[in-house]
Amino acid sequence: MNKLASDAKVHYKSYKAGKHWVVASITAVTLGLGLMGATETAQADENVAPATTEATTGEQSAPAKEVTLQTTPTTVVDEAAEKVDTPSVVEPEVPETPPTSVPTADDPQEPTMPEATNSEEVNDPDVAPEGDTDPQPDAIESDVETSVTDPVTDPVTDPATDPANETPTPPTTPNEVVTPEIPAQQPMRMGARATVSPIDGVNASEWLPDAALRDLIIKRLNMGVPHYAGTNIPYYVVTEDNLYQYVDHLKSLDDMAGVGTITDFTGIEYFVNNVSLNFMHMNISVANLIDFSILPNLSYISFHLVDDAENHDLSSIMDTYFGNNLALKFIHLRNSYLTGNIPDFSRYTKLTMLDLNDNKLTGSIPDLSALPDLWSVDVSHNQLSGAFPDVGKWPSMTTLDVSYNQLTGELPDLSGYRGEMSYMFNRLSNGVIQVLGENGQPTVNYGVYQRLIGNTHKISADNRTFDPVTGVITGFQDMSTGQIDDNEGTWTAALASGVTIAYGDLDPNLPTEDIAAWATTAEDATDWFSVQRISGNKVALMFTAKDDVPDGTYTVHIINQSYGALWGYSAYITFKIENEKPVDPGNPGTPDPGVTTGTVTIVNVDQDGKVISQTQQSGNVGDAFTINAQKLPGYQLVGNDAASGTYTAAGQTVTFTYQAVSTGGDGDLIDPDTPVVDDAGDAVTGGDADRIAPGKQAQKSTSKRAEAVKLNAKATTATTQRATQQQVATDAAATLPQTDEATMSPWAGLALLLGGALTGFALNRKRRH
Repeated sequence: MNKLASDAKVHYKSYKAGKHWVVASITAVTLGLGLMGATETAQADENVAPATTEATTGEQSAPAKEVTLQTTPTTVVDEAAEKVDTPSVVEPEVPETPPTSVPTADDPQEPTMPEATNSEEVNDPDVAPEGDTDPQPDAIESDVETSVTDPVTDPVTDPATDPANETPTPPTTPNEVVTPEIPAQQPMRMGARATVSPIDGVNASEWLPDAALRDLIIKRLNMGVPHYAGTNIPYYVVTEDNLYQYVDHLKSLDDMAGVGTITDFTGIEYFVNNVSLNFMHMNISVANLIDFSILPNLSYISFHLVDDAENHDLSSIMDTYFGNNLALKFIHLRNSYLTGNIPDFSRYTKLTMLDLNDNKLTGSIPDLSALPDLWSVDVSHNQLSGAFPDVGKWPSMTTLDVSYNQLTGELPDLSGYRGEMSYMFNRLSNGVIQVLGENGQPTVNYGVYQRLIGNTHKISADNRTFDPVTGVITGFQDMSTGQIDDNEGTWTAALASGVTIAYGDLDPNLPTEDIAAWATTAEDATDWFSVQRISGNKVALMFTAKDDVPDGTYTVHIINQSYGALWGYSAYITFKIENEKPVDPGNPGTPDPGVTTGTVTIVNVDQDGKVISQTQQSGNVGDAFTINAQKLPGYQLVGNDAASGTYTAAGQTVTFTYQAVSTGGDGDLIDPDTPVVDDAGDAVTGGDADRIAPGKQAQKSTSKRAEAVKLNAKATTATTQRATQQQVATDAAATLPQTDEATMSPWAGLALLLGGALTGFALNRKRRH
């Protein structure tokens, strides 16, 4: 070809070679003197090319060479350009990128999503397009604008199938060479901002000072960048230099391994579209929290607050740092050493889940029925007390966990609740027979291991049975009706392997979950009792103690009758046993060493010192007592009517003296409290006669006054008391005539004889006159 004086312009375009895109340059020559002698003609800004021209698309007979970009910038020259005879070729500078294939036909300088655009020429052939070796979208300046597709809002189009990237149709005019159309890239479409942000063009280290927070945000943003189809090439890469361009892209900030602890949240306010802060695997100090109302769309918070000297009161934390985040739907603050009461969450009307598990919260569980969308509440592993919440009236509740607390009393009516429910390890006196799930199907009944304090049961030689269950466990609710089912009973279960009843003091501060382990070290008392159900009372269990069962504290494990594969209700009941010892009427006995109970014996005697009756009362040593004299039928108290003193371990005796009351006749006074005996001293069990109390004949009250009260235990010795008993036992006994019994007294016979003689004497004298 003739060498002519001419001007040269260089156009750049990407061509498709099979499934790959290559960069090629075409030199268009403008002839200065004419077209004489030229064998080829080039025209700029035309969209068609002759079918015979070699410098066309990759679909023609001379395919373009695929170019691989190296770490060090290289010069790319397409073989198709060499087929055009030009004086010079200006080669564009290619920005530095990792070794990879050029991903698109539209972007020879950076990996961005291609879009069909108008062609645009490079005006100066002697100056390469401006750019930096940084392949980031913001660091490359070129006459060709770059388009960035939002992977969230814009669909990803494969360049190989995009109609905008199809090869131009060849022209119909022969012998024409045209410059291929170059689709210009569009500007990056970032989140729209009404005003210029103060962080535009500023390195993130200046406006996001915490290195851990900065690192976490950049990693999270880059993890969300989509890649070109079939490659590992992302559309863009976020760095500290260009982070300001992507602040609107962050929707959720979750912690991840390898990131340091955040100590400063300054700068997070620029990520206004962020809806989630999830730092459950990162220790955050309360001192480093900020008022998160700067994130108006925040709906999810999950923090693990470290145990430090800061104020961990839950009400204070919510008011100070999240008081204006009324869009919150999920509050997750488990294992954060929270203290105080659970505050009123009714202002968070969109709340759906509340997780305050494993803290130190106290007080009662508030009413959350005003939250229409709340369906899950977990306040387990705290120190909450009071009543079980009335969740049957919470409109959307389906998941409730109040386990490992100190809730007391009975369950409310749960006929309106359907869902999962865990209430184990509390102090609830009843449970449900079967938990009903969302669709009414039976589900696991997590109601085990309640901790209840039972009663003190006194047993004696004559009565060794007692019921430790009734009144402590109040029954079992049928969730379908909300009522107690009287047909559901109880039975015993193992505390530990082979141990149903354990003997020994149970530390009230021992966690309930450790009782089973304690039972293995306590004395096994399972065989000291026999147990049976009581007819007509399903909840009750009758325990019968053996003769040698000692005083002390016992713990038994009780379960509901329907306990099984879907679990049920169970309770540890701790109760006490006291053995009542028989009392010697004449001797209150000497207390055993270490016994702290004192006994006072009250003896009622007549004026002759004979015992009428006696009783005992006891109390703690050192406590004061006052004893009032009894009213005895047929007797009148002589002296003081009350005695006071202090219980002692040695025992004491109080004696009240009485005199018989005159009945106005000559008959003997019948003592109804004295057993009837025969002449041999044996008790009489038949007949209608009562025992005549010797020495109680009617008389006027002229005897001397006896001493009324003897508080000194030594004043009445055991010997004197036994002598008094013997005296009473050996007194002569007279028996009244029995019913229908005919008897004749010798004196009565003599009286009849004398009466008959006198009658005869009187009649004889009358006849004489």
